[in-house]
Amino acid sequence: MSLDFNFLFTFVNIAILPLWIMLIFLPRKEISLWFTGTYVIQMILALMYLFLIVGYMSEGEGGFGSLQEIRKGFEVDAILLAGWIHYIIFDSFVGTWMVRDAEKNNIPHFHIIAPLVFTMFLGPVGLLLYLAYKRVTGKR
Repeated sequence: MSLDFNFLFTFVNIAILPLWIMLIFLPRKEISLWFTGTYVIQMILALMYLFLIVGYMSEGEGGFGSLQEIRKGFEVDAILLAGWIHYIIFDSFVGTWMVRDAEKNNIPHFHIIAPLVFTMFLGPVGLLLYLAYKRVTGKR
């Protein structure tokens, strides 16, 4: 049986979207607190990541010693998808942390919406914006 990696890519993107909607628009609702507290979506995606890495890592000729080796490794669709899942899990984890940290530091949620959106699409840029905001406002 062959996996449809394009379908799985779509599934992964759709699966994480409700979490981002909760983080941006409904951060204090009970269902949002449950999802962000249990990390259930990230855990499901992490299992998919593990399956792809264990099942397909040996198919690639790549490695981690150079950019060329990394490029070769990502030529395998399963590993490319695993890399995408890796980004999605960590970006959503950072977004979850930002919401909790902002609440702990009495930062109005409205002030972190832009960093959250940037984190969703450009992870490190959103984190940088959030940390810069905290520095400028003295919320360490």
